[in-house]
Amino acid sequence: MQQFSLCFGRVKKDCLKFIKSQETKADKFKNKERMIKSFLIPLCFWISKKKLIKKDLILWV
Repeated sequence: MQQFSLCFGRVKKDCLKFIKSQETKADKFKNKERMIKSFLIPLCFWISKKKLIKKDLILWV
């Protein structure tokens, strides 16, 4: 949990800036900090864990 809080503290400013840049006048995102905490950071940890297990992470398109 400490690692999660540390990560949130480091990326909060940049993520909020990016999320705000993706908004339109008609579609505003609500509760941006919750979106970062509940989706973006866990997704990053999941990708990191997969990368450690499989030395090469290849995404096929």
